[in-house]
Amino acid sequence: MSKEIKGYLKAARDAIRLGEYKEALKNCKAVLKLDKSNYNAFVFIGKAATEMQQFDQAQAAYRRATQFSPDVILAWQGLAELFERNDEHAKSVQLVEIYDKLLELVTDGQSEHGKVREIGEKLARLCENLHQIDKAIDTWITIARLADSQDNKTNSLKAIFTLLQKKKVTTDDDRKQLRKYYEEYLNQDLDDSQDSMKVHREYINLLCCELNMSKVETELYTTIENECLKFTAKFTTTPFPLEILAQLYLRDTDDNEFKKRIPLFIKLTHSYPESSFGYYGLGKVLLSIKKYKKAEEVLRRGLDIKASFEGWHLIAEVNYYLRQYSAMLTSVKSAYECLANHLSTSSYKDILKVRLQMLNALALRGIGNKSSLSSAADILAKLHDHLSDDIEYLVEYSQLKIELEDIDAADELCQRASELDDSHIGVKINQAWIHFIKKEFNKAENIIVPLTHNIHETKRLGELYYKCGRILWDSDENNRVDKSKCLAIFLKAAKIDPFHADTFNYLGLYYKSIANDMHRARKCFEKAYNLDSSHDNAAVMLTDTCVIIGDTEAAVKIYKSVTESRPILSCKWAWLRLGLHQMDISDIIAACISFQNAIRADPVDPRSWECLGDAYKERGSYIAAIKAYARCVQLASEEDPKIIYPLYQIASIKHLLGLFDEAIADYKQILEFRSDYVPVLQGIAESLFAKAIECTGSNLLDRMMIYIQQSLNYIGKIAKFNTNLISTWKLAGDCCTIVYASNKESVRLLMPQNIVPLDLQTYSYLDKSQVLKVGARYYAAALRLTPNSSSLWYSIGVSYLRQAECSDNIDRSTLLNALESFRNSIRLNSNDHESWSALGVVACKLNNPALAQHAFIKSLSLSKQLAHEAFKRSQSADPYYVEAWIGQSLIAEVSTVDQAMDLFRHSMDLRMHVEGCLGYASWVCQTITSLDKKLPKYSQYRNPLKQATDGLALYTGHIRDNPCAYNLLGILYEQQSLYLSAIEAYSRSLTLLSDSSDEKAMQYDDILIVLEEAMKMTMDEEIKSCSYVLKAIIAFAAGDANHSKALLFQVSQMQPVNKHGLLALAYLAILLGDGTLLKAVLSELMKISLKDEKFITRYSLLFSSFYKLQHDNVRARNFICKMIHENPDNGVLWQQLGKHIISSSPEKSSITSKCARTARIMSVVTSPSSVALEGASLLACKTDNYSESGASSAGIKLAIRAASKVVFLRPDNPYNWALLGTSIASHNRYSTAKNTLKMNCLENLDLQTLAFTDRIAELNKQKVPKESRYHVPKLLTACIASLQRLQNWLTLARAHSLVFGHKIEEAKDLYIKVNANLPDQASEIDFLLKKSAAMEAKKVTSVDLASLKSVNISMKPHHWKDLVEIYAHLGMMKAAEYCCRRYLKVADNKNSQMEALLCLAHLALRAINYRNQESPRWLSLGQEAISEIMKHNSNNTLSQLFASLFSYHDKNIKNAYRFSKPLLTDKHYSAIEISQYLAFLYFVSKKESDTIQSCLQNCDSNRMLSMMYYHMGLCTNDKRYLCYAIHLDPVQDIYWQALHQFN
Repeated sequence: MSKEIKGYLKAARDAIRLGEYKEALKNCKAVLKLDKSNYNAFVFIGKAATEMQQFDQAQAAYRRATQFSPDVILAWQGLAELFERNDEHAKSVQLVEIYDKLLELVTDGQSEHGKVREIGEKLARLCENLHQIDKAIDTWITIARLADSQDNKTNSLKAIFTLLQKKKVTTDDDRKQLRKYYEEYLNQDLDDSQDSMKVHREYINLLCCELNMSKVETELYTTIENECLKFTAKFTTTPFPLEILAQLYLRDTDDNEFKKRIPLFIKLTHSYPESSFGYYGLGKVLLSIKKYKKAEEVLRRGLDIKASFEGWHLIAEVNYYLRQYSAMLTSVKSAYECLANHLSTSSYKDILKVRLQMLNALALRGIGNKSSLSSAADILAKLHDHLSDDIEYLVEYSQLKIELEDIDAADELCQRASELDDSHIGVKINQAWIHFIKKEFNKAENIIVPLTHNIHETKRLGELYYKCGRILWDSDENNRVDKSKCLAIFLKAAKIDPFHADTFNYLGLYYKSIANDMHRARKCFEKAYNLDSSHDNAAVMLTDTCVIIGDTEAAVKIYKSVTESRPILSCKWAWLRLGLHQMDISDIIAACISFQNAIRADPVDPRSWECLGDAYKERGSYIAAIKAYARCVQLASEEDPKIIYPLYQIASIKHLLGLFDEAIADYKQILEFRSDYVPVLQGIAESLFAKAIECTGSNLLDRMMIYIQQSLNYIGKIAKFNTNLISTWKLAGDCCTIVYASNKESVRLLMPQNIVPLDLQTYSYLDKSQVLKVGARYYAAALRLTPNSSSLWYSIGVSYLRQAECSDNIDRSTLLNALESFRNSIRLNSNDHESWSALGVVACKLNNPALAQHAFIKSLSLSKQLAHEAFKRSQSADPYYVEAWIGQSLIAEVSTVDQAMDLFRHSMDLRMHVEGCLGYASWVCQTITSLDKKLPKYSQYRNPLKQATDGLALYTGHIRDNPCAYNLLGILYEQQSLYLSAIEAYSRSLTLLSDSSDEKAMQYDDILIVLEEAMKMTMDEEIKSCSYVLKAIIAFAAGDANHSKALLFQVSQMQPVNKHGLLALAYLAILLGDGTLLKAVLSELMKISLKDEKFITRYSLLFSSFYKLQHDNVRARNFICKMIHENPDNGVLWQQLGKHIISSSPEKSSITSKCARTARIMSVVTSPSSVALEGASLLACKTDNYSESGASSAGIKLAIRAASKVVFLRPDNPYNWALLGTSIASHNRYSTAKNTLKMNCLENLDLQTLAFTDRIAELNKQKVPKESRYHVPKLLTACIASLQRLQNWLTLARAHSLVFGHKIEEAKDLYIKVNANLPDQASEIDFLLKKSAAMEAKKVTSVDLASLKSVNISMKPHHWKDLVEIYAHLGMMKAAEYCCRRYLKVADNKNSQMEALLCLAHLALRAINYRNQESPRWLSLGQEAISEIMKHNSNNTLSQLFASLFSYHDKNIKNAYRFSKPLLTDKHYSAIEISQYLAFLYFVSKKESDTIQSCLQNCDSNRMLSMMYYHMGLCTNDKRYLCYAIHLDPVQDIYWQALHQFN
């Protein structure tokens, strides 16, 4: 090397040392120019470039250096430093090569050990990070080999252990290598550090993994044991070595060897109680000595500490012996989960998996259901290749096949097992059981009985004795008679295997069926059920036994336990028996649910359907019950086609539903295969009797007698089989008693010979009196069977009463018999109000009013349920109606006392009502004065004392003469320490009591006498006159109108004049129809000056009504107007005027509207009725002003608005709803006629109308008129008749609305609904439906004329009018003419006659248009009808229109023009058009051209104008006019034909 190169290298080294890296690079480049392969120059370039962060240049320089001198370490160190500083290359594979080269260089160069270790560790860690585990291990081995100290070598070995564990040693070579290093490590002189203990533990675990128990390696076993002992000697604080030994010893299958290890397990549990393997060992010991319960307890303690495979495996075996198969499945599953962490080889784990699969199959077989048995079979089939030579496997598989009823496969498996070991007890048991299944009892007995005498194996001893007992139980006849042998064998089986539920089940069967010892049987069944809660047979027998011995509660507890803990589909028996129990205790709803669940479990079980039908019937769900019984019949008919019970129940339910014909047919179906079945005969007789009762309601008495005769015939058949049936004799008596409703002449009954009394057997037929007497004898026959039946005494009493009533002269002795019968009925049941009522009737007939009064009062007092139902419905309609709650409170006071106070309190919360205030205060006082009652605690705002005090203060403010109220108020004040107020209240009460001390309780009949005495005590004439008025009112209420009239007449003569008396006398005169008296009273009233507003309105109403009765409507109107003139601010008078005008002059209804509006403004009281009157008047205005389309539409909308308002104000008045429905219906028709509404609007309005009419019908049933509270018979009758007329009208209105809305089916349903209750309305609806059908038809042949031809003279006038319309529509003009003449004949007033004549004229006009030979006759007929109309009313618009048209057809244009001329100013559009056309024709005939042109110019209708041009063209022979006509109306063929003729 030249000096120049050395100089440059030295300068470069100095520059690097000074940090002048560019200068160093400059010097190195100068060196390379002189020597291109200079090693030091490349190294210095690498160093400088590294420091300048020029890594690529540095790497290239270092690489060039290693190429020129690969064995020099300096460049390799530079590369290592470069890669370590560069993050991108820190983990590069190239770095591994660099470290590997460095390690080689330092090792070969005999460098110091620290350098070797440093590079080696870097290389090992880098290889580990790059997952080059083998390279890392080799590196650590090299480091350990070259280690200069024990610590370094130990650390290297630890690193090797760690890497080998990461590598997951799998091959034998790897394990041997690992063992070698562990042994090398442990052979060192180590301390007792945690690291040493950890390594030792890992070494033992490694040895355990190598242990394969399939072929025990004694050397390895001994090695593990020695290492554990060494570990124990060195480390005494950890249970690890003992646990390893315990795991090793738990694998022993030799019980004798295992028992030697017991001290180890005891030491482990005592020294280390937190170790689980000690408990596992003890558990296995207990399992070997058959202490299963104790073994389970110990094993559970171990599992609680730490779960492991050994623990769950042993628990599974314990579960098997304890027959806990579900728990066994769980244990096997847990053992599978722990097997992954088990210290053993994979081959041994496969063996363990096979054992677990066997245990799993045994558990599934023990569960015993079909799915589990199939799963067990699948498992054992998969194990067949592994265990085909294992005799235990073949025995278990054979047993499973037997349970799956695959006998051939079981027999084949038994033969294969027998080839392996013919003396195996399991094989023998299976062979015997196969013969038992095949019913080869002798063969089975010959195999299994000798085994019980010569047995050495104890594993299957319990199974042997149980199956031996089963075979003997079902074997030959001798053993069936004497089963004591079975008892002894079953007892041995139970002693050997006390956990087998089947053994105890058969012991229970023996004690129950053979020994008849129910208590022992229950204990055995209970033991079996406790051992296996899924044992259905044991559970069924246990519950049945409990029911037999009377312990129903225990049985129900089991039912509920089973149904709550198990799926529905697996416990049908429990649901079924639970439902039967619930039926017994009348819990019907729960029973239905139970039976439904039983059906879900087994949908094809007829017994479950039958029980469900019984439950539905008890609940009242009759249709559902019929379906359930029908399903039962369908399912049971496959086994028993003659099943009776469900068929009988179906028939009986149809009887209850009133389907008597269907019930009789079903009963007779049963008689086809059981003709002597008495319940069916009884059912037919009862159904026939029920049909007879229906006939009495429809007055079909002859048909009733037919049904009675048939019923008695069936009763005779019943008597042939059984004469001791109470129901039969009762039914016979009822059949005889019901003939009371028939006439004497129609009663001719032929009694069956076996039930007719001896003294009447000579009669062929029995008459009415004889039948009634026979009925009493039948009742007596029933009473001889049950003399303490109150209903029978009541029935025989009714029979005697009917006999007395049917006799020509009242038979007193019969009535006395009836009286005694009713008394006996009441003696047996004093709460039967019907018996009390009947007793009252008989007492009346015997002229015993005192007894009758007592009986009737008692009957009424027992009928509180009706009042309760009325108040209940009132509460449902309006929950805030306080009077309904007060009524319920009053009923509660005499029935459910505990609820009375709460009901009164609720009424107080709703509103302060005087009756509610008094009742609540009374109960509060009773509560605070009672020692055993306390007031309920409420907030301060609902304090009972304060609330009751406020209520009584309100009560005494309104009613000041009730001493009891003041007394209660004093008590309440005293309780609140308000003593001054209490003294004041008590003083007021005493004052009232002293004033009324002479009062006494009086009967209603004594009131008049008391009034007489009161009148004697006063000298005031005015008070006397008022007393006379009161007496008159009482007399009229009692029904004595003449006495009332005399008293009021006496009042009218008294001075001063009593206004109340005169008004009452006037009202009475109206009710009595005495016009003379009314006139005299009115003359007296006219002399009195009335200033009271109430009397003014009554005065006006009375006089106006009087004038109306005299048919002087003008005078009545004038009188009301006079009263209004004197009292213009009285709204009631305005309302009276409006009602009078709309009733007398409907055409002036607009005035009524104004009167109603004024009345509404003047008086708030009359506002609702005034609004209703206004709506009615607007509705009348609409019908009158039909010609004004705009005004009519607006008026009807105002009518709807008024009707809606009055309904909102008074929704309880049915007349208001009627007004609203009528308004909507009228708007509906009007809108349709004018085509102003769309069809959907029409349908909506129609639906609303239907809803309103339904609401009216509902209110009509609930509405009680105000007049009913005054007990005025005639007035009440009139009011009820008015409501009835309203209901009739509403029914027809709804029918018209339905037909008008094309809802024919609903109209038919309405007809069916009202046919029974409203026959007249039903006939109207029927006629309306026939009319609708006829009007829809287009041909006569499509119309059913039979119903139309049935019309007779009794039809109403409007029916004839409708027939005219129908026949005219069908073109049957002569039939229409006949109906029209009948209509004219039956017309009952002038208006109806005019309407009939107009109808005839319209019919004639339609017939003329047919232009046939009859046209002249029809023209004459029409002119005759119109002339008759014009005689009475010459200004009638329609008559003038018809007259003009008939004159036109008669070609008398002049007369046509004369009649139509007044119509030119009419408001009706059609009349104007016709009149204009006829005038035009007249002017054409007169050739008045100016007038003709005026007519053409004034015509507004194109249709009419085209007709005028057409006529002009024909008259003038000018086709221009025809062209004008065609231009205006081109669709008329007649115009085109006329034009064609011109051309």
